[in-house]
Amino acid sequence: MKKFTLAALLLLVAWGTQAQNLIYSTVFPAGDAPSGWSQEILGFEAETDWYFGDTYMPGAGNFSAPAAIFNDDISFDDNSHVRLISPAFDTSGYETLTLSFEYSLSKTTDNLGTLGVEVYNGTTWQQILFVTAHTPPVNSGDLDMTQYKNAQFKVRFVYNDQFSSNSWGAGMTNFVLEGTYDVVPNDLIQNAFALTCGQSIPGTTVTATAETGLPVCNTVDGNTIGVWYKFSDPMTQSTVTASLCESGTTFDSRLSIFKGPLTALTCVTANDNTCGNLSSVTFAYDGYSDYYLLVSGEGTTTGAFTIEASCTPIPPPNDEIANAYDVDTFTPPYTDHAVQFTNATAESQAFDYEVNGCDGGQLPYVWYKFTALADGTAQVTLPTPSPGGLNLIHFYSAPNESATVPDLDWVNQASNACNVFDDARLIDITAGTTYYVAITLEGGNSDVAFEIIYLSLCTTPPVPTAVAQAFCTGATVANLVATGIEGNQINWYATEGGEALAETTTLISGTYYVTQSIEVCESDAVAVVITVNEIPAAPGEDATQNFTPGQTVADLEVVAITGATLNWYTLSGNSEYVSIPATTPLVNGTTYYVTQTTNGCESAYFGITASQVASTGSFAFSNLKVYPNPANSVITVANNSAISQIAVTNLLGQTVLKQTATANNVQVDLSALAAGTYILQVQAEGATANVKVVKQ
Repeated sequence: MKKFTLAALLLLVAWGTQAQNLIYSTVFPAGDAPSGWSQEILGFEAETDWYFGDTYMPGAGNFSAPAAIFNDDISFDDNSHVRLISPAFDTSGYETLTLSFEYSLSKTTDNLGTLGVEVYNGTTWQQILFVTAHTPPVNSGDLDMTQYKNAQFKVRFVYNDQFSSNSWGAGMTNFVLEGTYDVVPNDLIQNAFALTCGQSIPGTTVTATAETGLPVCNTVDGNTIGVWYKFSDPMTQSTVTASLCESGTTFDSRLSIFKGPLTALTCVTANDNTCGNLSSVTFAYDGYSDYYLLVSGEGTTTGAFTIEASCTPIPPPNDEIANAYDVDTFTPPYTDHAVQFTNATAESQAFDYEVNGCDGGQLPYVWYKFTALADGTAQVTLPTPSPGGLNLIHFYSAPNESATVPDLDWVNQASNACNVFDDARLIDITAGTTYYVAITLEGGNSDVAFEIIYLSLCTTPPVPTAVAQAFCTGATVANLVATGIEGNQINWYATEGGEALAETTTLISGTYYVTQSIEVCESDAVAVVITVNEIPAAPGEDATQNFTPGQTVADLEVVAITGATLNWYTLSGNSEYVSIPATTPLVNGTTYYVTQTTNGCESAYFGITASQVASTGSFAFSNLKVYPNPANSVITVANNSAISQIAVTNLLGQTVLKQTATANNVQVDLSALAAGTYILQVQAEGATANVKVVKQ
């Protein structure tokens, strides 16, 4: 499909959107003039024509492309008055018109020559540029030609040396003619015009743009110049014929049908040349999907057209009693979606007689049937009726499931009142009896929902298994756990016999009740004690704390609830909390995070940044350096005193590398370690210093 930026989409909403079109462009290669160009020699002593292919303009410089050049030197002192004339262009349909070209006038001595540029406005020639001074090759820029647009627009370049000496001449190249025009609004599928049954709409593809990215549809390539229509007839299934065959279509047209959504168009059908070189297609409309019609032409052909849509309603499959849907074959509760009542036809068997006191009338019914497996109830509802007139739901009994209208007996129950308009009916049913349901909804459509409950067939399932459970503040019913028979539904209640709780209901401490159900059969309830514990506050103290070399995370001071468990973490490079033991050595400048847990509920994180202070052994590391850091493999540890040992531990306190030394500069190879953060423990003169290093 056509690709546009958001800004372009906003511009294409209404008429007047401008599209740029290159009408013609050329340079002047060596040889003859480009097709359609002509020359005129007016000076009676001129001895030469324009020549083509050179870029050099003697005495003036170089053109940027092969040019058309007139050499006045060849004519010596004779009068040279010549014209170079473009082909004619139909520019009448454009909103704006611009012309640009590169030109030069070379005057190397006392040449009095001039270069004029004129355009034909359909009646006379109008001068748009006149050059008298020596001019090296230069581009004219975009010249506004809108006032001159017509069906025979032409341009001519005129050189006249005014009977002067013969040095030197004129030239031009890079001729470009462009126009803008209004794009039809439905050029984009997003702006497709609405088309419904019975409509006849004139249109045009003349100012449309080409489609791209559409699939070939029934051998018809949709990637041509076209416009879009969107067919809709809500909730009415129909056989739709869209046609361009009537008067008003003036070009070799094509018609393609696609089914939405826009993000995943699929081909429905397409046609080229049903009626001569015009097109017509027929497709089944499902009553709810989006269908998009593309009107295009053969190749780049465009023109005016008239598109018409005619529809034949598709009756519901169960329009006749003989085709009644057998509800027994569906899993209850059963819903027949988007029933096309508006397409239903009057019952072919006259239904305008008394049926045990209820006149059914010759109405457009749809039919359903079932045989009761046991005593119980049956309910039919129209949950989504669209606006309409009368709506009737009638239950009838019948000898079997092959009944005809004369076999029916009205179910004489108050809840099945005759000719009472209602969106729902509920009756008592008897085991072994066959029932037919006739439904009509005048002027509208709806779902039809069945719910049949057999009282004697309900086998109460066993109670589910559940134990007392504890949660933290904020837990919901969705967090509760109970075990039932696989496939059964688990139901939770705040009070026994109350309304089932939604999964999003927030829990509080107390007793809840749980059951399991199989279809409409529900087990007894089991009481479950639920405890909801508070989440403790973060164990905050000082956010920055001092330490001396050798101290660990356990030495940091926090304020915690008595009996709470402290949990220590650091942040990984991916900003994830990583659990560390309390024995982890402290590293200067590192932030450690602590939480406390009570009754299984963990608090928020509290960060503490460790700051090292001097110790008795600090002189041993007064000039300690570790580089590079981060490192891919080898790091260098440099100190002002001899290093005796280096150990590398991970954030869990595990030693992953150790080496001894007797030098001030020691290299440590980290290449075997996984990427991550490590603690480098350096020993010198009986003291220990910790440095955090990152292995890449």
